[in-house]
Amino acid sequence: MPTKTSPMQQVMLDENSHLGQLIHKARALKSLNASFAELVGDLANHCSVEHFADGVLEVTAFNASIATRLRFLEPKILQTLRSNPNWIGLRSIKVNTNPT
Repeated sequence: MPTKTSPMQQVMLDENSHLGQLIHKARALKSLNASFAELVGDLANHCSVEHFADGVLEVTAFNASIATRLRFLEPKILQTLRSNPNWIGLRSIKVNTNPT
């Protein structure tokens, strides 16, 4: 017997609805954060992927020392991520520091 979908679930699953688009973007961002975390290891506990568009990956570091470490690792990160199909079109990484 097929499972019934509630009206709310229908809206959430509909990528044409605003809520559906937001959920889709959140899932994509979660996936990007996961693959980024695999690459940078423990640094991932101190930063997060905020946005990936137009070939630019925006990462926010939680403090200046983490931002510096990410900038130092940028060539290696770029090389490794570019070999992953999830990062097609990646041209650069922009590292921001979260103001406290």
